Amino acid sequence: MASNQTPVFGLNQWSLDDGIIMAEFNADNQKTEQALVEANAAIAALQQESAILRADRTSLEQAIAAAKAEAKAGDSTLQAAINAAKSEAKAGDNTLQAAINAAKSEAKAGDNTLLQALNAAKATIPKIATGTYVGTGTCGVSNPTSLTFDFEPKLVIITVDIQGTQGGTVHGNDSITPVIIPYGASSFTFWYSHSSYVQYDTYACAVAWDGTTIRWWNKQSVTNTNAYMQLNKTDATYRYFAIG
Repeated sequence: MASNQTPVFGLNQWSLDDGIIMAEFNADNQKTEQALVEANAAIAALQQESAILRADRTSLEQAIAAAKAEAKAGDSTLQAAINAAKSEAKAGDNTLQAAINAAKSEAKAGDNTLLQALNAAKATIPKIATGTYVGTGTCGVSNPTSLTFDFEPKLVIITVDIQGTQGGTVHGNDSITPVIIPYGASSFTFWYSHSSYVQYDTYACAVAWDGTTIRWWNKQSVTNTNAYMQLNKTDATYRYFAIG
């Protein structure tokens, strides 16, 4: 008979002095068999559980892969939407810029049209100049009298109440008829009234036009004492009116 047993499963252990009994061997074999059966059952259960875990892991990995694919597809869709929005915004910007440029061009064209209309209107407005000049006492073709304007005159009118000296003789309130000179005229005549005696004399002057300047000189005399015949009597103040 065994004198000892193992501490966990209680299997028999014999010393040299112990007698051997068959029943003890059979009991140990049964315990061993039972332990092996239980171990196999536990292993099978673990294997089954492991298979379930592997299946769950596979499903989880598939779900993760599907989620990643869906997320990637979503990112692509989002990027496509962003790109489409950018393209639309760019197209909108181009359209807006085109509209702005068109408006600017139209405004510029309108400004040009308005400016042209203003210039055309200005061109139709007569230009007027008035003033005086003082006679210098010279006369003749070599000493023409002249007036220069800021525009090309179309009509010049000259008049005066003359007071001054000529050849040492004092003339009082001599006077002339208004002289009207239309553009292009090559000559003009005027009546001269002497205050020293009742008499009207007629004098003629040649005319030359040069852009904004008109020149004239007496055709009958080159003697400076007769400068009054050229509307250039010494110290006399002449008034003019010009339209252009």
